[in-house]
Amino acid sequence: MQPPFQQPQQPTGYQQWPNNQPPQEYTPNNPQWGAQPPPAGNYQQWPNNQPPQPFYGYIDNRQYINFTTSYVTPAVVTMLLYFVFWLPGLIVNIVYFVQANETKRRNGGRSPEGYGCLLSLLLVWVLVPLAIWGGIFMLSIFSLLLTSTH
Repeated sequence: MQPPFQQPQQPTGYQQWPNNQPPQEYTPNNPQWGAQPPPAGNYQQWPNNQPPQPFYGYIDNRQYINFTTSYVTPAVVTMLLYFVFWLPGLIVNIVYFVQANETKRRNGGRSPEGYGCLLSLLLVWVLVPLAIWGGIFMLSIFSLLLTSTH
């Protein structure tokens, strides 16, 4: 018997096995191992060959975290960033909105708290200014066309 502090020696190659062949891997029906197939009949099968379904009231820890994830605080931080610096606010809003969409997907379509806040910030601080600037641009082009014809 080897002392407990020494590692057992690993065989090098197959020279230690009979006929220089490694032993066959264990399979239940291999006659070398003396295993017998299970007896036929008198064993219980699941109805319709399906295992029982898990309890539907069970919520995995990961699912519980997804249900309790809130994006209200990130929405407030994003709004403050929009007031101070518009571009960092836009970047942070997009990042949090992508995370909120991923949480919504994992929740089976249920929107997390603050999802609507992030969406409304995106609409108010991005689409409305773009529409205003687009309207100003169109009015300036229209006024140039009107003044150039006279």
